[in-house]
Amino acid sequence: MSSANPSSASLPPRVYSLDDLTALNDEIIALVRSGVPLERGLTDACHELRGRTGRLVEAVAQRVERGQSLDEAVASPELNLPDV
Repeated sequence: MSSANPSSASLPPRVYSLDDLTALNDEIIALVRSGVPLERGLTDACHELRGRTGRLVEAVAQRVERGQSLDEAVASPELNLPDV
């Protein structure tokens, strides 16, 4: 994850595919089950995921690193995630 620009993972409003949302959910589930702290695990995951999914995970990771809860991070209006 780039530390040069804290808004580097800002995403334009868009509709995410089911694959994008599933990948984010799968990463979060795996991290919780393994006991890895979300901020560290999401940061690592964003380097492994490509394209839009990687940018989405990076944006969530940055928000969690800044102290937002996971709920707050995914509810961020900038991400424009569907209410689920």
